[in-house]
Amino acid sequence: MHVIKSPNASQDQKNVALYTVLNKSLAFQNYPLFNQAFTALPNNSAQYHSGENSPEKFNQQPPFANFFWKGTKISNAVQCPDLFTLTKQLQINPKELPLKLCLGEYSRSSQAYDLVNLGYPHDNSLLSFKGTDFARGNTYKEIIKQNQKTKLTAYALFRAIQCYAPSGINECQDSDVAKPFRK
Repeated sequence: MHVIKSPNASQDQKNVALYTVLNKSLAFQNYPLFNQAFTALPNNSAQYHSGENSPEKFNQQPPFANFFWKGTKISNAVQCPDLFTLTKQLQINPKELPLKLCLGEYSRSSQAYDLVNLGYPHDNSLLSFKGTDFARGNTYKEIIKQNQKTKLTAYALFRAIQCYAPSGINECQDSDVAKPFRK
């Protein structure tokens, strides 16, 4: 945030710093920091796409458009809002399982695919980021452990199984579940 607010930093430096803060604060569930950084995005940041269809002037910029997820509908009971609304709700109630499930939906979306898996290896460069790693697999397990037979539980069970499909390798950033238990 120091670089983002610095009058001496170039716009490119600020953009890289802003992208890093947004990405890592989301990965570490530091919603206050994410929400603060989100408000610092350039006005036209929804146009900052990566890839071959992006305007030439945005090719060398971080893909800020990835943070403009529109949300999704899981069921009639659970409708995920856009990412910024979601993180504002998670800031107030970070343990709310349907909200965490929605963050999991974002993390498996094509927009989050360009992000670093919403997970980082632990090293000294991350000491300044407070929070715990987000792993959507852990959210699925929390919902399943509630022993309620709801559509949300069924969906979490489906998603937990899909963590291992099609390769058999866990793609949900949580600890692996032994194959006999998965069956």
